[in-house]
Amino acid sequence: MNKNIQVANYTKNGFSIQDANIVASLVDKELADIGDDDTLILDFTGVKFFTTLFFNTSLSRLLENMSEEEYNKKINVVGLTDVGVDAYKHSISNAVDYYSMTEEQRKEHNQTILDILNEEQE
Repeated sequence: MNKNIQVANYTKNGFSIQDANIVASLVDKELADIGDDDTLILDFTGVKFFTTLFFNTSLSRLLENMSEEEYNKKINVVGLTDVGVDAYKHSISNAVDYYSMTEEQRKEHNQTILDILNEEQE
């Protein structure tokens, strides 16, 4: 059995952390309630202004605890704008790369980002 979420019923933008947290809560609740062979379909028709930050927070984070194959079996995203498709694909690709790193590699990666941000603030 598939479960459908009309995202536009909950937020009109895929832009902010607040928007992402709304979607993340819906996804977590529904994933807990569906069976192993079920799919969660997120329909973004009517949602505008997508960012990778939105997808990182709402969906890509799931790849920390499930394989890309399992994610693709459980999550189906439809109804995105062209910008939304690009942001989503970029976010998923980054998550796959990031979560495939060892813990030490992640620490080094995170430190590099912090160093760059600190240099920009100086």
